[in-house]
Amino acid sequence: MKTTLKSIGFLVLLTIIVVGACKKEENTVTPAPIINLFTDNSTYIPLDDIVFTIQNESQNSIKYASCENGSSFDFEIEKREGGEWVSYGSNICPDFSWIEIPANSFQVDSLSADMLDKGDYRIKMQLIIESNNTLQYSNIFNIK
Repeated sequence: MKTTLKSIGFLVLLTIIVVGACKKEENTVTPAPIINLFTDNSTYIPLDDIVFTIQNESQNSIKYASCENGSSFDFEIEKREGGEWVSYGSNICPDFSWIEIPANSFQVDSLSADMLDKGDYRIKMQLIIESNNTLQYSNIFNIK
């Protein structure tokens, strides 16, 4: 009888431990908006066009600066020199307007690789995400 009670007690304790360990905790962290700025390739030659995309996979619209005539993004090119990113050039417009990218959509622009010397680069853009000004960087790309 003592052995049976010990066995039952052990099984109850084991069940409590297993059920407690399997209890799922609630996730209270709000996921960050998924915004991507990327180029169509990672390597270019001077005759190439560098096509880049702002992809908004969030549930809210975002905004980017565009030249007043709407013909181009307002962006800056940074070049890696000695392990540091330095401003190389820009398409910063004297007059610009904020253009909306709706949730789950994208915008595309391009620049000519012949404007850039050999080396590693990235594109830097200012975006408005959930009412906050945010800098977004593209992937690193190389000019051969």
